[in-house]
Amino acid sequence: MTEATVGATYSWGVFTETLRRIAGLTQAQVQLPYTCFQVTFAISVLLAGATIQRWNLRASALAGTILFGLGWAAAGFFGARYPALVLAVGLVNGIGAGLAYVVPIEMCVRWFPERRGLATGIAIAGYGGGAALIAQAAGALIGDFSYTPYEVFRLMGAVFLGVGAGCALLLKTPPEREARAEEPRPIRGVLGEERFWLLCAGFLAGLCAGLAVVPNLKQILGRSLPDIERVGTMAVTIFAISNAAGRPAWGFAHDRLGGKRVILANLLIQGAVMVLAPRVVAAPPGLYIFAALVGFNYGGMLAIYPAETAANWGAARLSRIYSIVFSWNLVAAAVPYVCGGTYDALGTFAPAFNAVGALILAAAAAIFLRYPAEGAEGAKRD
Repeated sequence: MTEATVGATYSWGVFTETLRRIAGLTQAQVQLPYTCFQVTFAISVLLAGATIQRWNLRASALAGTILFGLGWAAAGFFGARYPALVLAVGLVNGIGAGLAYVVPIEMCVRWFPERRGLATGIAIAGYGGGAALIAQAAGALIGDFSYTPYEVFRLMGAVFLGVGAGCALLLKTPPEREARAEEPRPIRGVLGEERFWLLCAGFLAGLCAGLAVVPNLKQILGRSLPDIERVGTMAVTIFAISNAAGRPAWGFAHDRLGGKRVILANLLIQGAVMVLAPRVVAAPPGLYIFAALVGFNYGGMLAIYPAETAANWGAARLSRIYSIVFSWNLVAAAVPYVCGGTYDALGTFAPAFNAVGALILAAAAAIFLRYPAEGAEGAKRD
């Protein structure tokens, strides 16, 4: 449930069209808070991963969910001023999400070391599931009850402060593994391994697909589409549900088939979807299928890579090593803004989506050629 609250920022696409209209923003401007969120989120995960072994995990999750709730509340009260909206969503929410994100992953890998992929997938499925709930609720409030985005932000802040903080207090680390997990272990050698950088390349490429699509879903079919609010909200919801479903599904596949096969399958499917999308998505049903495929694969990669990190270098070092992999969000964070600028200039996302697809396929080729077939040897050294 902690992941479900911090995952609500995936619903940002529900608010973009209304914010553009009432605040007079361009597509690029309306994506800046989301872009800043991704940057702050990545930095916070990196810092939390470096220090989390010294903290109480429950305290980290509690602090993160409180900050996340306060960020949405601040966006609701002060977000009509654009700089305040960027700071609240982009800075405060990003710090809160970063502090809370790794904790459920770390705990589930400790509780279920033999089922890393499935446990990780289930742990972070709430990240996408929370976005689905928020997308539907926010879409109904804005479309059916004429709420402004700022009023919805205030409601979200209140809910996250209550629900998220309460769930954080219930987290519990397995006592028999806690001492082992707290032992300091050097990771400098990991940074010299080719497979680490190949993992980073695959992760970055997969990130770019999700960040190109989710905040722009309402605009993919064009602004003149009748009933854009309903169609866009449904697309965001489908993305979020598929995102949540993809995490345990791909995590289970990782446990059964091994890292290299599953990473390649995930990248190849996502790359093909991104390259073909501009040519085949021309009506709402096509948009829904596109949202489902991208969401399923994007959610899956967020289960595959932490599971593969634990398989390679051990659960005890998961938070520290995976936080470095995750820090590639700092690069991918520019994607929503660039895609928005492309749309403002050309009226289409096709060039941006094609570029992302090509990047994903290039990463798949590098992993096919260079990544070891079995990466679990690192776990034996742990």
